[in-house]
Amino acid sequence: MSEQDQPGADHAGLLAALCKLEAEIAATAAQAMAAWAPALQRDEFRASAANMAAYLALRQADLRGLQYPLAALGLSSLGRAEGHVRASLAAVIAALGRITGGGAAKFPRAEAFDAPGELLDARRDALFGGRRAGRRPGSW
Repeated sequence: MSEQDQPGADHAGLLAALCKLEAEIAATAAQAMAAWAPALQRDEFRASAANMAAYLALRQADLRGLQYPLAALGLSSLGRAEGHVRASLAAVIAALGRITGGGAAKFPRAEAFDAPGELLDARRDALFGGRRAGRRPGSW
């Protein structure tokens, strides 16, 4: 069996890079939330604001070095995580931890992926209006 075929071969560095990215996103998102705190008057909006802060932090990061290795393992490249940034990152870290044989991270609950996307869609439609008939998803 070649080194590449062994469980966890060369993936520990990728896992470390993802954990570092997760910490950087958490720190950057926390700074944004602290700056936004005076303007956040509705409690029901805080979770969406926290996801937006994490999304902006994710988009500031250079993911190019992570995307191909993640895709080669059949894992998310994090390119479509806008509705559930932290849960998507946690799921990829948990899966990669299992691949490397040393991961203790837990997978997020499935609900973490359902509601935020629906809420994101509802808030998008409230802000920009619903999609026009005959238009493809993503265009208004």
